[in-house]
Amino acid sequence: MIIILCPTCHTRYKLTPHPGMQKTVPCPNCRGLIPIPLEKAKGPKPAAPPESVDRTVVTVSPPWDASIPEGLQVSLAVLEGKDKGGKFPLPEEGAQEREAVPARKKVLLLGCSKEYRQALADRLGKADLEVIPADDGKAAEALFERGLQPDLLILNLRLLEADPPSLLRHLKDVVAKEGPPLVALTEAPTLRELVPQLKGLEVSALHQPWDPPEAILASVNSLLSPGRTDQPIAMAQARLDVLYQMKGEVLRGTILTLGKSGMSIRTDRPGLPGMELLLQFVLPGIPRLFHVRSRLVRLIGRGTPEGPGMEVEFLSLDEETRSQLAAFLLMELKKRGGAIRR
Repeated sequence: MIIILCPTCHTRYKLTPHPGMQKTVPCPNCRGLIPIPLEKAKGPKPAAPPESVDRTVVTVSPPWDASIPEGLQVSLAVLEGKDKGGKFPLPEEGAQEREAVPARKKVLLLGCSKEYRQALADRLGKADLEVIPADDGKAAEALFERGLQPDLLILNLRLLEADPPSLLRHLKDVVAKEGPPLVALTEAPTLRELVPQLKGLEVSALHQPWDPPEAILASVNSLLSPGRTDQPIAMAQARLDVLYQMKGEVLRGTILTLGKSGMSIRTDRPGLPGMELLLQFVLPGIPRLFHVRSRLVRLIGRGTPEGPGMEVEFLSLDEETRSQLAAFLLMELKKRGGAIRR
């Protein structure tokens, strides 16, 4: 007994060849001709069909179709799998390969309490993310030494205070080389307390350790979105101003986006491309001012409701200052209810 497939309607049948059989038989479903691989019939006897096969046998004989010679009977066993449309699926060997399922994104969760870690893991797991927890610095270092390459890190900054400096070196290496975003959990109420906790790490988003898991999941989804490139560390939908000095005059603008190598500013007094600017980030109560030499790259927003603005690139911004500046803006935006996203 062999399996044959109608090339027209893709119906599958079981057929028992008989001596003198022609090379084709008609399909009972569509009346198309089904080629008979007679060479297969001469081979070894196939294995017994699985239990899922419908063993109903339909005997076909003339005058069902004149193309079947007189005296020849063909036994057909119809296979299971008929869909609502009356058609049968293609055989597995002829079906197209299924698309590969993309690998789940890995999220490394460092230093949270057991209860909070479990709540986060449950929430992130439901979002089809693979959560890899590490209770302390020793466990985290072991994961890094085994070659773990996470797509995102969630770090309670208190872990850096209690664990050896080697953990910080590992974290800096991973963030610098592999480039995964870092979501920091901190209890620091002010920038003065936050900056020493960061220890030069570049942060993509800030949360408090008691924030609901849904809030952290929103940041994680935003940071892992396929369209994310090396774009803003923070986006200000709340007002956050910057002072800039141009040709000896101090002017004020509103921050639109902040990236690793530059930022965009809305201002009524943009300069000309190529000009050098001195940026100064200042807000009441902030213990430190940031002064950054920059160059105006291009003008933006002319003729739009947002009004004119400019994009600038940083000329003097070392890694530590950039990290502190990002943390500063993220914290201020969060206090003002602004959007914090990649």
